[in-house]
Amino acid sequence: MLSEKVTQSLEEAQGCLRNALSYAARNEKPIVNKQISEIMTAIDYLMKMEEMTDRIENMMKKEGGDNSFFGGFFH
Repeated sequence: MLSEKVTQSLEEAQGCLRNALSYAARNEKPIVNKQISEIMTAIDYLMKMEEMTDRIENMMKKEGGDNSFFGGFFH
């Protein structure tokens, strides 16, 4: 699970990027908008994937699996 500080920082970054995208949509070339959007998507993906891996690891622990990253999930 991401620490509270990291989560807060990522959420703050998303807010700043939304503002930047808002201004860029009116004044910049489309490539700038695309790049800002990709950064926003990457941050969102990071946060969601971290949550998903935590859920999978918790399920593995409940089933008595290995405690390492995904344990024997792929064996």
